[in-house]
Amino acid sequence: MPPFRKEKLFVAMSGGVDSLTAAALALEQGFDVTGIHFFTGFEPPGTKDQYQEALSSAAECIGIGLVTVNLSFDFARLVATPFVNAYAAGLTPNPCLLCNRRIKFGILLEKARQMGADRLATGHYARLATNEEGPMLYKGADLSKDQSYFLALAGPERLAKASFPLGMLTKEKVRKMAQERGILRFARSESQDVCFVSDGSYKDFLEKMGVKSVPGPIVDPSGRVIGSHNGLCSYTIGQRRGINRPSTEPWFVRGVDVSSNTLFVGRKSDLFSRGLIFDDAVWFGPEPKESFRAFVRIRYRSKETSCLVEPLGNGRARVLFDEPQKAVTPGQGAVLYEGDRVLGGGTIAETVEEAENAKETKR
Repeated sequence: MPPFRKEKLFVAMSGGVDSLTAAALALEQGFDVTGIHFFTGFEPPGTKDQYQEALSSAAECIGIGLVTVNLSFDFARLVATPFVNAYAAGLTPNPCLLCNRRIKFGILLEKARQMGADRLATGHYARLATNEEGPMLYKGADLSKDQSYFLALAGPERLAKASFPLGMLTKEKVRKMAQERGILRFARSESQDVCFVSDGSYKDFLEKMGVKSVPGPIVDPSGRVIGSHNGLCSYTIGQRRGINRPSTEPWFVRGVDVSSNTLFVGRKSDLFSRGLIFDDAVWFGPEPKESFRAFVRIRYRSKETSCLVEPLGNGRARVLFDEPQKAVTPGQGAVLYEGDRVLGGGTIAETVEEAENAKETKR
C-alpha cells in the first residue's frame, strides 16, 4: 500500500491578514503548505527587503516554508502595460481582474505547480465547488467582503486548481483568528486601490508610464463646448469632480473620445443605459446558446441588477437591464450571477446605445 501523501498547497501570501490566515488555516486542515510571494516590480522604493523580512517572520510563526518569485517582467507585460494602454484608449480598466486571470491563476499557478503544488490557495472571500460541469464559483459567505467578482474572469480551467480557505468565514472572524494565532502583528495594511500605483494619483502614474495629459474640450449633450479638461486619463464615466463648470445642475462625465481628445458631459439622467455588450467571455459550465435570465454586477461595489443575457458568439454577449443602470463603464467587468453562483462574465466593451449609434452611423 503506497504511503499517505498530503495534498501540497501553495498559498499566495501578499502579507495581508487574509493571506496569512489562509495559510495558517490550510496547515491546520492537514495540507502540506508552502507560502509563495511574488514581486511585481512596482513595490515602493526601499520596501522589498521589509516585505521579505515580514513574510519570512510570518511564515516561521505559522510553521511553513516560504518561496518568493520575481514576476516583474510578466506583471508589467500582462497587467501594468494593458492597464496603461486601456486608459490611453479611453477605457477604465480593472487591473485586479487581469491580475487574477493572468498572474495569480496564470503565471504564479504555473510556477507553483512546477515546484510541486497540487493547488494554489489565496485569501479571497469566495467559494468553489465541483459538479458534473466542472468547477463552479460562488460568493463568499461574508457578502460584505465577497470577492467572486474579481475571480470570475479567471475562468473554470484556472480555478480548477484553486483553493479559498476563507470562503466560509467573515472578515471579523479572520482577524480574530489571526490575533489568536499570533500572526496579526506581521500583517501589512491592506491596499484599497490599485496595488502598483504606490504613490500619487492615477494621472501621475500614467504620465510616468508615457500617457500624456493633454487639455481638450468639454462638450455638453447639445454639442456645445463649455470648457477645457486637464487630460482624459483624469476622468471616468459617472465622475462629477474635476469638471469645474458652474451650472444650475451638476455635470457628470458621460463619455470620452480619444481621437478628438474630447470629454463629453451630461446631467445625471444622461448617465443611464439600457444595457451593455461584453467581450472576452468566460462561462462556468457549457457556453450558452440561447438567451437566459440572470443578475449582473457591472463593477465591484455596484448592486446586482436583473437582466436578460443574449449570447452573440465569438466571446461576446449582450446584457439588457430590466431597469436602466447608471455609468456603465467600458473596461470594467460584467459578472453574471444566479443567486450565489457565478455564471460567467466578460469585459464591458460598450453600452447598447453606443452599439446602436455605431450601427446607425455605418448605414
